[in-house]
Amino acid sequence: GAATWGWGITVAIYLARWISRSRTRDCKYAYVDKVSDGVQKEFVWRGTPLANGERVLIVDDVFTTLGTVLVVSRMVQNMSGRVLPWMAGVVNQCGKEEVNGIKLAATIVLPPPPTWEKNACPFCKLGSKALHPKMCWELFKPQPRVLSPA
Repeated sequence: GAATWGWGITVAIYLARWISRSRTRDCKYAYVDKVSDGVQKEFVWRGTPLANGERVLIVDDVFTTLGTVLVVSRMVQNMSGRVLPWMAGVVNQCGKEEVNGIKLAATIVLPPPPTWEKNACPFCKLGSKALHPKMCWELFKPQPRVLSPA
């Protein structure tokens, strides 16, 4: 399976092991790294190279925008691989059961998170700053603390 960085890699490794044991043949795995210079975002294939026509199960931790899995799908096709007709995930919160004819299989299915136009957003009306979901992770990172001597 091909996975994106995060839980997706762990899930892909365990899924590859399970498939290998249940089918009594080796199942390789690889992952896609997101590399960014702050302006451009690029995806880089890491791990096992694909053989021509090799079948690939795409695994991701959370299906939200589906942007990453669509990029990975194109990467597999550009490397002459074949994307299987389903993708595996831990959580599906995109509100879709399939994308481009590929079924999304997830352990947990949640409704998509609510979104509003800026003028209708109840949080904006209270003075909250509008944030793009993928762009606000910096706000939630723990800040380093300096411990003072006791």
